Amino acid sequence: MRLLKQTKRQLSLAQHSPNNGLGAIIVSRSKPVIFLLAISSFVFISWRSGLVDQGKVAFYSVLIKASIQSGFVVDDISLIGRVNTKKYEIIEATKATPGRSILEIDPKKIQSSIEKLPWVEFAIVQRYLPNKLVIRISERQPIAIWQKDANLALIDHKGHLIKVSDLRPFRRLPTLVGKDAPVKASKLMNLLTTEPKLSKLVVGATWIGGRRWNVNLRGGIKILLPELEPRQAWKLLAGLNEKYTLLARDINIIDLRLPDRIIVKMGPHGRQLIKKAGKNT
Repeated sequence: MRLLKQTKRQLSLAQHSPNNGLGAIIVSRSKPVIFLLAISSFVFISWRSGLVDQGKVAFYSVLIKASIQSGFVVDDISLIGRVNTKKYEIIEATKATPGRSILEIDPKKIQSSIEKLPWVEFAIVQRYLPNKLVIRISERQPIAIWQKDANLALIDHKGHLIKVSDLRPFRRLPTLVGKDAPVKASKLMNLLTTEPKLSKLVVGATWIGGRRWNVNLRGGIKILLPELEPRQAWKLLAGLNEKYTLLARDINIIDLRLPDRIIVKMGPHGRQLIKKAGKNT
């Protein structure tokens, strides 16, 4: 994917005379190998004569100008792995403006800048002389939405917050509440997915007292999971629902915190049905 394009020209450069200690560098766009050999020879001669420290600033300027005129310019940027990250965000992070020498590009600095973007988990930046920059990124995968007061943010499997302005594409993710909910989110999601039919009904969860979860299901049913063995309690609920279609009834709360009993709090309609059934017995 060509994102930046620089006009290619045949040019030569003789920037400094031998009198100033830097020597002459002559480069040709059609012969980048000659340019590299000239630069290498210059560095070797300068090192032997002790001139590198004396003229390193001037040398760097000559090097960059020579590289630009010989075609060592960033005009091809390939982005691999981008899904949610915007193209312009990555380009801005590279600072690879049209006409900039590829020798000025520091892959480590660019990597560091790109990894500060909200979606990017890690990045790999490579230069391919004379003109190509390849950027590979791995993006964070959101598993839930964290709500703190009125603020919302996506959470990945490591508990990292992904701050985005538009959450509409992710509205089907469960919303988690609680101070430490982000760092506990991955374990919760692993637990819930052990029972696929139940997990499809989950719309959110609240981390309670730094110890356990209350899980909110579609239809307004709240499941109180225990601190110990929550996976077993979740499995038990799945079995009861399979056998008695428990979650299709008018229920507000199912309390699974006690190991030897299940406490069910009926909704208004459910309570009415129980009263009617009691009068008929």
